[in-house]
Amino acid sequence: MEKGFNGKHIWIAILVVVFIIIVISTYNKVAKQNQENAKSQASTQNTQAQNETLTYENQSKSSISGETVPKKYQEEFGSIISLFYQCCTEGDYESAYDLVSNDTKRIFYPTLNSFKDLYCKSKFKENSLCDFELWKSDNRNIYI
Repeated sequence: MEKGFNGKHIWIAILVVVFIIIVISTYNKVAKQNQENAKSQASTQNTQAQNETLTYENQSKSSISGETVPKKYQEEFGSIISLFYQCCTEGDYESAYDLVSNDTKRIFYPTLNSFKDLYCKSKFKENSLCDFELWKSDNRNIYI
């Protein structure tokens, strides 16, 4: 009798290879689904965080003086602050600099580069959440 591979051994080898291919394929599908689920969850959480910051009533009352920003200004100022924060975190420094008051530019950040280097890069190193609140207001100014 000859020693070596016979038909039975060849079929076993083929079945083992097919089984390994099926296991790898299944593992790849599960890993891809998990990755898509993680992306979907991150997107949902990001959308929820953005939706939570769209109302500015809580930020419009000073914990120091008890004053409140009039409702007609709450959305306007809250939207500007959110836009400023978004520009800074996404690296759109020029748009953020355009939102800074002229007095602040004149005194603290006379150039875009000084604003970017001294303010943005020190305050927005990583993705973080933004929280702001009113400190004081009068007829002409609102300090946050």
